[in-house]
Amino acid sequence: MNTRSVKTGAASEGVPLSRAASRLLAALGESDARALPDPVRDGHVLVRIGRGGVSLGRGSHPEAALRELAAQDLARLTEQGGALRTAVVTEAGAARLRRRAAGEDGFAAQHRDLVERRVPDGAPLVVNANESPLDWLRRRRGRDGEPLIDAACYEAGERLRRDLTIGGLLPSVTARWDAAIGGGGGPRDPAAA
Repeated sequence: MNTRSVKTGAASEGVPLSRAASRLLAALGESDARALPDPVRDGHVLVRIGRGGVSLGRGSHPEAALRELAAQDLARLTEQGGALRTAVVTEAGAARLRRRAAGEDGFAAQHRDLVERRVPDGAPLVVNANESPLDWLRRRRGRDGEPLIDAACYEAGERLRRDLTIGGLLPSVTARWDAAIGGGGGPRDPAAA
C-alpha cells in the first residue's frame, strides 16, 4: 500500500478563504473530524465525526475547497495512488478557527488555555494555564518520561502562589503611585524628610 501525506503550502492569515473552504474548515475543526471522498458525488468530500462508535455526518463539500485549505496548510491530506484518502485539520487550521471564534482579540486567544480551578472558599477561578511556570513544568516530561514536577510539588507551589497573591506580596512590574497620590502625611521621598 503506497500512502503519502501531502503538505502543499504555508499558513497565511492574510489570504481570505472562499465561503466553501471556510465552511469546510469549521466542519473539520470539530473534535475527531476527518474528510473522506464522497462515494456518490465526484469532486466532493464528506466530513465524518466518530463519537462513541457512531459516525456522524457533517455534510458534503467540494474537493476544491479542501485543496484550498491544504494549499494554505490549514488541512493535511493523505493520498493513496494520487487519490484522496483522508484529510484532517492542521494545528494552523485549528489556530485560525480559535482566532475566528475569539473575534477581535483572536491572536491572543489562540495561545490561551483557560482552565477553571477551585479556591479554598469554593469560588471558581478561571486562569490561563499557559502563564503558569508550574503548569509548564507539570506538562513537560523529563528523559525518564516522568513529569518534571510531581503532583505534591505542584500543589505546594500553587499554595505558595495563592498565599503570595492573597497577601499582596508579589513584586510589582511597575512603580506604585498610590502612596504619592494619597498624601498620607508622611514625607514624599527621602529628600523631603
